[in-house]
Amino acid sequence: MAALKPADVLLAISTPRAGETLANIAPTDSVAFSVDYWGPRLLSADSAHAVDDYHLVFILDEDAAPYIGTLQPLPVCDSHVVHSATTRVTIDNVLHGSHALAVLLVGSNNVSVNPPVAARVTFTVR
Repeated sequence: MAALKPADVLLAISTPRAGETLANIAPTDSVAFSVDYWGPRLLSADSAHAVDDYHLVFILDEDAAPYIGTLQPLPVCDSHVVHSATTRVTIDNVLHGSHALAVLLVGSNNVSVNPPVAARVTFTVR
């Protein structure tokens, strides 16, 4: 079961911007990602009790399509899939090259809300 999309929710990726090149990043450095989010309070997995207790999932360089608008739960043991109750996360070891970032609003069961709330950007690391 998917949680229903909250009324008046907004989600947009603020860092990195679409098409941005992040320069002087070493392969061992962490890269910070952030979103602008307006909506219900976000809760961590250990605080969530109902399917409509929401959190964000940041997905780096993996296809988010199988999880958007489906009942497929997002993975929890993947270093490029970060579940968060905050609007800013860091991911380690982002290699040089082109990347894609997707961010989804999900319920406590890690299934995207219905209808989906998602944002996506592509960017480059040098």
